[in-house]
Amino acid sequence: MSLFSRPKVPELDAVTLHGKMKGEKPPRLLDVREPDEHAEGIIPGAIKIPMRLLGAKLISVAPDKNEEIVVYCRSGNRSLYSTQQLLDAGYKNVSSLHGGIIAWYRQGYEIGG
Repeated sequence: MSLFSRPKVPELDAVTLHGKMKGEKPPRLLDVREPDEHAEGIIPGAIKIPMRLLGAKLISVAPDKNEEIVVYCRSGNRSLYSTQQLLDAGYKNVSSLHGGIIAWYRQGYEIGG
């Protein structure tokens, strides 16, 4: 992958994620923004793990490689690379939130602290 090409990974939109969050077994959410960005709010239930620390802490925050995981950031760019990192590490059911938390917010969905 070139430095300037975006990874081609599974993505889902905010409406789809919102529906999954109300399901019987919601996906594990990974917020890969930096701590100062978390102060702006997170999607409730998300695990805060900055992208730069994802590789080192991956097994501790997501031990089951078959569990559904959705990764998000502010606008959806960092989450693409983070999703690719999880796929490369052998995770099977991973996707990126298209448009990031901005898309979630624009739909009017809950943002927690």
